[in-house]
Amino acid sequence: MRSSSEFAQRDPAGQAPAWRRAGLSERALALLAIAALTLISRAWVFGDPLIHVDEQFYLLVGHRMVAGDLPYVDIFDVKPIGLFLIYAFADLVFPDSITGYQVLAALSVALTAFILFGAARRVASFAAALGGACAYIAWLTVFEGIGGQSPVFYNLPMAAGAALLLRAIGRADARYLSRRGAAIMLLAGIAIQIKYPAVFEGVFFGLALLWIGHRRGRRFGRLAADAALWVGCALAPSLAALLTYAALGHAGPFIQDNFVSIFGRQTDGGQSLMAFVRLAEQMLALSPFWLCAAITVRRVRSPGLAGRPEVVGMLAWAGAALIGYLPAGTWSEHFVLPLLSPLSLLGAVACDGVANRKGAIARLVGIGLIAGFGRSACEVATEGNARDAQRIANLVTPYLHDGGCLYVVNAPPSLYLLTHSCLLTRYAFPSHLLSQKYAPTLGSDATAEMRRLLRRKPAVIVMGRPYANPNRVNQRLLDAELRLHYRQLTAAHVGVRPLAIWVRQPELRALPSAPAAAPSSSKAG
Repeated sequence: MRSSSEFAQRDPAGQAPAWRRAGLSERALALLAIAALTLISRAWVFGDPLIHVDEQFYLLVGHRMVAGDLPYVDIFDVKPIGLFLIYAFADLVFPDSITGYQVLAALSVALTAFILFGAARRVASFAAALGGACAYIAWLTVFEGIGGQSPVFYNLPMAAGAALLLRAIGRADARYLSRRGAAIMLLAGIAIQIKYPAVFEGVFFGLALLWIGHRRGRRFGRLAADAALWVGCALAPSLAALLTYAALGHAGPFIQDNFVSIFGRQTDGGQSLMAFVRLAEQMLALSPFWLCAAITVRRVRSPGLAGRPEVVGMLAWAGAALIGYLPAGTWSEHFVLPLLSPLSLLGAVACDGVANRKGAIARLVGIGLIAGFGRSACEVATEGNARDAQRIANLVTPYLHDGGCLYVVNAPPSLYLLTHSCLLTRYAFPSHLLSQKYAPTLGSDATAEMRRLLRRKPAVIVMGRPYANPNRVNQRLLDAELRLHYRQLTAAHVGVRPLAIWVRQPELRALPSAPAAAPSSSKAG
């Protein structure tokens, strides 16, 4: 490992660099650079309610929690409670909950990158470590991570656990391994309660801790006791959530939604083929990091890294994250996001070992920034922005008088928040009742639920294009209801996506004039 950063070296004139003369430490400079890049790459979408349908729904659940609803009982989803608690916090604390969750996401990104910088700095120069941290920030935006996707949040505790683990790997003894292992596994358990696939990396952490203990000479009995402690710490957040629901009398819905439902989701043959196409595209897009991984493997036994087992730990962490990614099946873009934490460490190690270190860092970060900004700009143009969403909300809101409720089908769920609408069903995600892949996951009869919803007479139904794999029975029920009792108010667009706004006929006759503008606040009342 180099003893100091290239930036810490004196310049040709014999002076220390300007940031050293200003009294900044490496960590302070790294934090400033990370904060600046995080804002540059993300702040331009703050306040946009249409970044991703998942995030819109997470915020809806968080808002309903603040209003008194209980996830899995009053509103269905398969994500763990920790994710919804983050969004509920944003709704509770920030006047504008949309901007609020995006600020929390940016803070999580910056803290994660700073932790990764510290981990990389143990085996790489300052410049390379900072470059790896900046690559993490830049490449998040390439894979739908510009907002608040769940890995944006759970990468933070996972990176913190990994940094502690790499430090333990680098120690020559096993002092304090039990307590450090407990902290590492508790952090993994917190990450698991934000999204369950983090369990793969958590298992790796546990096995690595056992390997460290064995290599440092711990006896079997002591290792068994450590293993029990560490497993308990990893399971503690999930057990706390389960026991809380059990105490409230809702253990059944919690188990159904969190665990049983995960195994029921379906895809058709065409969707499966497209999933493998996405997998190939994502692996190709990550090719700069695969090159970095190859360089890192070659450097493991190089003179500069000999005797630094942390690098092997970084490679193993990347492998564990890849194992967690591959079984996903659908390979949506944001499934790549957990890979970026360990891969950014490998990027730091690789860039530190090439002749043109500055050029390698610039290319790794620059490719991510350019590709991420291009993709995000295209998605905003396609999916729409805050102005588009508010225009639709302004059209819909006047027809929700006297307690009328909105129902959204393949359209932005943020409309529930923007229109201050009530919910007619606990299956509020736009595809829960109309996409066949969700039917086996709901824990109830999707058709019976659709009939019940329609009996409650939604005041307005906002519809996008039909799903590729629709629930045909429910689609026929909805189409028949629209023909009998609704009239299309208007056809509109959010971005380039067409929407149809259907209004129940009595309400249409009662309010024939043009609707007035609704309040622009994103917080539902």
